[in-house]
Amino acid sequence: MLSVAELRKKRSEFMHRVYELSEGNEHKSMNMWDVGKELDFGGFGSDLTHTIVQYLMGEGLIRGSGMGGYISITHYGIKEIEEALEKPNQPTEHFAPFATINLVHVDNMVNSQIQQSGTSSTQSANINQTTLNEDKMTELKEIISILSEVHAKESLTTEQKNELQTEIETLSIQAKASKPKFQRIKDSLEGAKNVLESAAVGAMVIAKIVAFLHGIQS
Repeated sequence: MLSVAELRKKRSEFMHRVYELSEGNEHKSMNMWDVGKELDFGGFGSDLTHTIVQYLMGEGLIRGSGMGGYISITHYGIKEIEEALEKPNQPTEHFAPFATINLVHVDNMVNSQIQQSGTSSTQSANINQTTLNEDKMTELKEIISILSEVHAKESLTTEQKNELQTEIETLSIQAKASKPKFQRIKDSLEGAKNVLESAAVGAMVIAKIVAFLHGIQS
């Protein structure tokens, strides 16, 4: 069982990642299980991820935004995270000092890990495994456009629409980023493909996604 101090740090790390993914926007959603998996708290069905989300929801820092574990940050959550970022050596009402948590983002590193020593500290890493050239970025934008058309025109369940919209938003953010994250693009394309396959729609865009993924993995 985690100590109270360890649990507070993990809540802080989870909340910080939610803030990053939302870019401080209350209307952007993400999947709680994906966040938990990324932080090594456990993916779908994880007790630790579920416990952390329950607490954050209970405190009004995040809210449910769709079926299947989709969440979004609240105005109060944004305020507290930004307070913690401005004063990283001081705890907030809900979070441990951010200075005790190593939040590492690494671009253009292949099959490598970082280990930073420290007493009672935790860390997370986002590793960009490759880069996408101009042609691939153009192809990605075409896929995003087609996905948006499918989202608007095809008959999808509410859950499928929410899931697809989340993937489209993530891909759009990465397509506009100065340093797009390969792994996030790959994961979101896989997620979008799974939604379309389950709904039996968008055969053309599924084929384009498969070709795109094959091209960046070969």
